[in-house]
Amino acid sequence: SYHASFERIHQGVKQTGSLYQALKSVNAFPPYMVEMTQIGEQTGKLDQVMEQLSTYYLRESKIKRSVQNAVIYPLGLLAMMLSSGYPLEEALPLISKVFTDPIAKAKVDSCYRDMQSGKTFPESVARANIFGTLHNKMVQMGFLSGKTDSVMAKLAYLYEEEVDNDISRVVAMIEPTMEMSLS
Repeated sequence: SYHASFERIHQGVKQTGSLYQALKSVNAFPPYMVEMTQIGEQTGKLDQVMEQLSTYYLRESKIKRSVQNAVIYPLGLLAMMLSSGYPLEEALPLISKVFTDPIAKAKVDSCYRDMQSGKTFPESVARANIFGTLHNKMVQMGFLSGKTDSVMAKLAYLYEEEVDNDISRVVAMIEPTMEMSLS
């Protein structure tokens, strides 16, 4: 629990006089945060490092939330609506309203228009360029087997994983710059 971790940190600081040592011993925080704490202690700028870390993790959280709101949650919503028996033709206009990204919204609208003109869901998704080739094939197989909702849920999960990996890569590129600026 958080309370137990913070108590161990408190005791660790009392025993060693080092926040870095206490954080390291608890083994509950990201290595980047722990190592930056050491840099802050060694340079006498712990307060600045903590301020920077706070800003850093807030930004990371906002970026992740923005991407989830723009892409992942609408995909999950589509899957949920389909699994509850909501007709696909009626779900798309509602889902379009949820997208905050204008490009994604335009793609969903294009998909809906194609379906209105008689194209199947997989054809419409492919023509709107919503997914890549492999994911389009997944949608097609799901559609043909009556499992479109399961496929859409799987795609939402895959995109969430991809977003997490992309954020981690960006963070890994930014971390050395922060370390150098705070050292």
